[in-house]
Amino acid sequence: MNDGFSSPSSTFRNNALQFTRHATTFFIRRLRSVVPRLNFTSVHWIYFIATCLVSALLVWASSKPLKGVSFVDSLLLTVSAMTEGGLNPVNVSTLNTFQQIVLWIDMLLGSAIFVSCFVVGIRRRAFTSRFPKIVEEEKRQQPDISEYCGNNLTAPPVAILPSNIASTPKNDGILSAMASIVAGHVYSGLPLD
Repeated sequence: MNDGFSSPSSTFRNNALQFTRHATTFFIRRLRSVVPRLNFTSVHWIYFIATCLVSALLVWASSKPLKGVSFVDSLLLTVSAMTEGGLNPVNVSTLNTFQQIVLWIDMLLGSAIFVSCFVVGIRRRAFTSRFPKIVEEEKRQQPDISEYCGNNLTAPPVAILPSNIASTPKNDGILSAMASIVAGHVYSGLPLD
């Protein structure tokens, strides 16, 4: 029954798919021309803004009575928690337990330690993907500790440290301290001789 012509429904379906592809391509190109490239700073801003907005919605929606805390107050509470600013437009003791937990999580997610770890993780991934030759060179230059320790990854005893490390005059104090810590001694500042 196939005489070389397609049915009207399949033609319509093909035209609809083709239109969808063209519209999607046009929309993506237009969006790329308007939105700046995604870089580290924009990821940082997106992280803080999205977390604050989601937390503000949670705090606002979970207030009892409903809308007991206005959205603006909940937004200021969550931004203050994320940035550790300490501004409270509402008495925090009047908030329910869930709202206080959301604010506590915001304090953790916005803390300097967590944000620093987040930053280091993103930058490390970016540098390893952009500079693979440098990463490989650094890996080749690092000493292989398996020759000292075998397969267990404990620190090597001081007696088997390479002699050229201990004889470096500019690093003698630091390496002596490291060697005494590795050996299990407390470094007292006195020479190890």
